Amino acid sequence: MKSAAQHFAWIALALGGLACQPSYDTISLTTQSTPPAPVTVRGNRVELPAGTAVVVKADLKSETREGYPGNGELELFSSDKSVFEVYPRPGDEEFVIVGIAPGVACMDVVVDGRLEDCVDVTVTVPAL
Repeated sequence: MKSAAQHFAWIALALGGLACQPSYDTISLTTQSTPPAPVTVRGNRVELPAGTAVVVKADLKSETREGYPGNGELELFSSDKSVFEVYPRPGDEEFVIVGIAPGVACMDVVVDGRLEDCVDVTVTVPAL
């Protein structure tokens, strides 16, 4: 009987620990560079001309608006590399987004190994 009680106590502790993990809600992007052409970065949307690069800082938000410890393991990927590419910078959750050709594509947000979101990236015709 004692071992069954210990077993249930262990399960309750394990489930309680899982409940403490933040649950993903959204990603917020802010511009960290000044590109030579107009770039729009608002919350979780990006618009930039082809041939332009912008550095953004990513901030993860949980459903309870609590921060992620270490901001979670964050990766960003282009769903269409013919439209734009994204490259991680060392440290501080910064990424470089490069407009390749006009179009709209998704920037996949992967947190702790799970696909959590899609950020719309619009690449426009470069200004003359």
